[in-house]
Amino acid sequence: FTTNFDDVIERCLEADRLQVITPASERTVRTAATLPLYYLHGRARDLAETDKDPRFVISERNYLNLHADNRDLYAQLKNGLFAARLIVIVGYSMRDLEVARMLIEPGHAFEKKTVVVCAPTAKGLGLARLAKFGKVLPIGVDGLADCLAVPRATTARDSRPPQFVELATCPV
Repeated sequence: FTTNFDDVIERCLEADRLQVITPASERTVRTAATLPLYYLHGRARDLAETDKDPRFVISERNYLNLHADNRDLYAQLKNGLFAARLIVIVGYSMRDLEVARMLIEPGHAFEKKTVVVCAPTAKGLGLARLAKFGKVLPIGVDGLADCLAVPRATTARDSRPPQFVELATCPV
């Protein structure tokens, strides 16, 4: 899930293994063999690839109409939060009230399974605010990449599915 408009994540992943789902998408039903990428606030490429309204979330009015305009995407987000064993939030300010509300809603244990990766320069109140959502790792994207670095297989015989890395080993 992303609230960014750009396609950086798409360009980093294999297109045939990715299902892009945006507010302009015909349907939000997942295809089992693909990794879904949900653009919660719209996707810039939709301006060129479709004649539908991309339903960008930019203005206060857009935020006020989120439930009506992008209800299906936010329902998918909530379902994903419940189904996830681990929630990793990278470089996100948590200033989107709709996303923040879902994560700290009473009665859910999302905080216990959430890791928030923020800039190493984050201090004081910023860290305290993010701590409401889960364990905060002020290591930045580069620090996260270092923690997740797994040596690549050198032969076809060694090619195995990706292994999950214990985030607890990252410096806090």
